[in-house]
Amino acid sequence: MEKSRIFVISDTHFNHKTMILEGWRKFNSVSEMNNQIISNWNKLVSKEDVVIHLGDVVMNGRKTYLNEISKKLNGKIVYINGNHDRTFGDFKINNLIIKYKGNLVEFVHNPANATNSTKIVIHGHIHLSNREFVRQEGIKYYNANLEFNKYKPKLLDEILGELKSAS
Repeated sequence: MEKSRIFVISDTHFNHKTMILEGWRKFNSVSEMNNQIISNWNKLVSKEDVVIHLGDVVMNGRKTYLNEISKKLNGKIVYINGNHDRTFGDFKINNLIIKYKGNLVEFVHNPANATNSTKIVIHGHIHLSNREFVRQEGIKYYNANLEFNKYKPKLLDEILGELKSAS
């Protein structure tokens, strides 16, 4: 049996045509964008893997589309509230802190809402306009927004490796 892995992704914004109309994403249609994200996701993630989704999952057609899209995605998904998700009360988790391979890691949508009780914060929320976030001293931040990761989930091990090599 294959050992499960942990992936992280944020800001899929499924069904959100403004992402295309405003030029943030270079797709010809919402359908093309949705299908590409689903395809990329399922090529990497197995049914046994865990995916921590850091919010802003779906925009238009909320509940119905969230249920439909979730059925198409591989893995066991842990949803964290994004600023667009909170409006609809879709998810109950705002911050998640786990110990992983000796690292205490906080997962949150907006880095400004991090508890700063860990040395590593993995977040989303910040789009193409600025990957960086005003950082708190002694904390490593990683923006898991899919726009910075070729519209794919990223392995937690890879993220931690990048943060380690950057220090």
